[in-house]
Parts: sequence; C-alpha cells; structure tokens
Amino acid sequence: MKKTLSNSKGFTLIEVVIAMAVVAIGMFAMMSLIITVTKGNAHSKKVTTATTLAQDQMEQIKRLGFSNAILAQGTEDYGTINGYDGYRRVTTIFTNTPVAGMVTGSVTVHWTPGAHSVTLATSISSP
Repeated sequence: MKKTLSNSKGFTLIEVVIAMAVVAIGMFAMMSLIITVTKGNAHSKKVTTATTLAQDQMEQIKRLGFSNAILAQGTEDYGTINGYDGYRRVTTIFTNTPVAGMVTGSVTVHWTPGAHSVTLATSISSP
C-alpha cells in the first residue's frame, strides 16, 4: 500500500520563507519608527534647553529692572555659556519701545550653528 503525504502536518519551505519576510518587514518598520522617535526626542531636548537658557536670561533682565536692563545686552557665543557649549545666546534691549517709558528685551538662543533658534521677549515699564 502506498501512503500519501496530503495530510502531512508542518510547514512547507515557502510558508516559512513568507513568514520570515513578513516578520522582517515588521522589524524594519519598527526600527524606522524607533529612529524617528529618538530623533524627535533629541530635538525636543534641544528646544527645551534653549528655552530654559532664554528664560534664565529673561529673568536676569527682569532682575536688573527698567534702569539697568541695558546691562544684559550682548552675545554669548558658542562655547561661552558654562555647561552649554552647543548654544549661542543673543540678548537685545530696546529702550522706549513700543512706547516711551518702556524697555523691551529680546533673547534668542541658537543651536546647531544657525539652523535652529528660540526667541523670547519681555517688556518692562519705568517705575
């Protein structure tokens, strides 16, 4: 008597190859997603750091007050901000802007030389 293999159990080579291809495509998609999320997180960290540096300078302008705010004006170039070598901070003070008796301070923090920046502004009125 001759036995037939039509009811045999298991996987054929083609089924195994197709399953491996589906798993590989899924893994590549997940790797791409992980890379994208990691880059997004790194960018968010830089934005947060730049915003914090700008906010710190804004607080300095407010502490100096209307009379001395101009003392905060200047540029801290790359490598000069202690602990933040990859950032550059530019502080600009405008007097009598937008109206007489007001000082407006603007702080811009750059990173990745010139490619990205965050700008904050504040106004202080005369006492």
